[in-house]
Amino acid sequence: MEQEGEFGFIDALRAALPPVPAEEGFGIGDDAAFVRDLPRGMLLSTDLSVEGVHFRSDWSSDAEIVRKALVSNLSDVNAMGGVPKWILLGLGVPKGFPGGRLAGLRDEFVRACGEHGVALLGGDTVTAPALTLAITVAGRPGRRILRRSGAKPGQALWVSGPLGRSRVGLELLLRGSGAEGGELARECRAVHR
Repeated sequence: MEQEGEFGFIDALRAALPPVPAEEGFGIGDDAAFVRDLPRGMLLSTDLSVEGVHFRSDWSSDAEIVRKALVSNLSDVNAMGGVPKWILLGLGVPKGFPGGRLAGLRDEFVRACGEHGVALLGGDTVTAPALTLAITVAGRPGRRILRRSGAKPGQALWVSGPLGRSRVGLELLLRGSGAEGGELARECRAVHR
């Protein structure tokens, strides 16, 4: 963080992202983001990703770290039948964090936000003991808000992929199982990353 500095990081991020349309509110550059009142309400969720707890840099690239942190948040809004629209990013980096890597993380956020059609409205950066990504997502609800408590016996349950592969990938990585194993082992490690 020392090389670019907090405000340099924020300025570079703002310059790399399209501005928030005035009719939607305003974001980066003020003390808080403002989203114009939505008549149907808003879905909000937040998650933390911490180095050594949720990911390890020796297992995952910065692109994988950013994508995993972002997608896990966006999926919370999707799971309730909503459409993610905006995020806030809390970024904690250790002292002496390489400036080039920080710029790379910034670029990955810009790329991932563009891919998923969400606007980064702002956030905060701090020095932290470990690389930490705290993402808050806000989204528009769909026609119905799908709640866990709304599920009834006999209804269909939909999932977006095979269950348990991320956990298997974690176990393989913890055992030091690198590239060995068959196609399924490689796929499980990739899903976890």
